[in-house]
Amino acid sequence: MDRGVDALPELVKRLGDKDAGVRFWAAKGLANLGPKAKPAVDALKGVLTDPSGDVRVAAAQALCRAGRVDLGLPALVDQLEHGELWVRVAAADAIDYLGEAARPAIPALRRAVADTSRENRYIRRVLSHTLRVCGAEAD
Repeated sequence: MDRGVDALPELVKRLGDKDAGVRFWAAKGLANLGPKAKPAVDALKGVLTDPSGDVRVAAAQALCRAGRVDLGLPALVDQLEHGELWVRVAAADAIDYLGEAARPAIPALRRAVADTSRENRYIRRVLSHTLRVCGAEAD
């Protein structure tokens, strides 16, 4: 018995919960399933427009880990411009985790790295690493 996969229907159900925290942890649970979360792709796509930036990042990360970087990466890139620092940090970390699969986002990563504000220091470091991994140094 694979407890993670067995939980998939419940995790998908919880993506629709009224509490953003529950939706966030459901998406994180699906992300942890990796490719085994492929049956949840349609539900995760629906959560990419969630009112919570944290939920959107977790859903995008789950899509990427389920093998749908084509769907998840653009959503993560969008969150690099979110008004809340911690949402931007989570998006940067999720993008960095992708390694070379983040290559299509190089122009957006360069824009994010160009923000030299003090608040953006960590994001700049993380995404500079991502750019190096992709063979594209920051300008």
